Amino acid sequence: MLEHRIEKRYFSDKSYEQVISILKKDFIYQKVSDKPYNQTIYFNTPNFDLPFELSLRARKYVKSKTGFILNKNSIWSIESKQGICSILGHHCKKKKEYAKFKVFKKIFKNYNVASNIISNLNPIFGTKYLREHFVHKKYPHLRLSLDSSITYYFFNKSKAIKLSDDLFVRLELKYPKTEKIPKSIFTSFGKQLNLNTPISKKDACHNLYNKYLFNKYNNIVPKHDLEIEAKLNISKTDQNIFIDFHRLISQNKLPNFKVYKNYPFVYETGKVQKFCISKNKYIRYTISKGNAGVTIKNNSQVVKDKYGYNCILIRQELPGNKKDIKNTKRFKELYRKKKYFLIENINNKNTYSFCIDRCSYKNHVLYQIEIEALAESSNKFSISSKVQDILTMLTHLFKNNTQIRSTTLTKQEWLMKFK
Repeated sequence: MLEHRIEKRYFSDKSYEQVISILKKDFIYQKVSDKPYNQTIYFNTPNFDLPFELSLRARKYVKSKTGFILNKNSIWSIESKQGICSILGHHCKKKKEYAKFKVFKKIFKNYNVASNIISNLNPIFGTKYLREHFVHKKYPHLRLSLDSSITYYFFNKSKAIKLSDDLFVRLELKYPKTEKIPKSIFTSFGKQLNLNTPISKKDACHNLYNKYLFNKYNNIVPKHDLEIEAKLNISKTDQNIFIDFHRLISQNKLPNFKVYKNYPFVYETGKVQKFCISKNKYIRYTISKGNAGVTIKNNSQVVKDKYGYNCILIRQELPGNKKDIKNTKRFKELYRKKKYFLIENINNKNTYSFCIDRCSYKNHVLYQIEIEALAESSNKFSISSKVQDILTMLTHLFKNNTQIRSTTLTKQEWLMKFK
């Protein structure tokens, strides 16, 4: 089964009771099942090798609100979703088949998932929530699902371990790609509900799991006021570069570099970030559970290197506050997905983040690789050695991936291209 549809996702800071009261004006409740609680399992490899656009999952509805039940002999909806999350919604192609959970690898093979991915595929994250269904009174093709009482899990083998509960109510509007729905429909109840763009539930799992690992391993970001960062433009089909480079570093095949032993994980994150649209200042902030994390960057310099890469930026990076947001009128919002791991130089002990990210704004998408180091402006020797280490890694990448292109394009500059 292949379904083409548009999904618009939101969260509301209103209470569940307030949301229901507002929805009843334009939507009709539909009872779909006597099993209202949705259990979803997300699959991936231990190093999160799936491309950003592909989501593999299994879903099942149950009666019980408590716990997460995984019975491998029971029937689940085994699903593949291929799409892009953006501030306009989630545009996806979806396949699904009902089968016993234990044959999920066979189903994904039928969906043409790469065999090297399938061999390492396992349940990674899970969610459980109450899902209620509604249909618009005037436009019956417009469906709305309301998710509440959301709990996030990660899997240790087949055991679901709780990460956190969600404080907010989530709404998903779904309609066929061929269906024309007036914009006024979305804005009318959107204002009443104070709707905001959320990250996906899968990305929420990633973020919570990263926080869990940070706390477990007591990982601390070093004191810094400078960001030293190389940027490379890539395409959607170049995402294997990240997998290949991680394998190279893991196998100690790039002299003097290895995976950072104190934190040997691959991370994946998803965030909605807002950037000020100004040539004179760089302000970025991320909303997380009602709080804004603000970053200010300025005094940007491009390193002119002997190889002619000229893609290393050195920028001052400082924490900002809500006053900086209030004093800036124009912001644009993007959805950023990111994978990264940490690298250590075994001689000078410098550490680096090797990152691949995909940013989407409306229907526009940007793919980049970034190699980043943090430093203190007072330590000139540290800055110089980190630039040299980054150049070493860049040289390997250019030698083995002739299609990549050096760039100094920042997310802010990319967003300023669009009206």
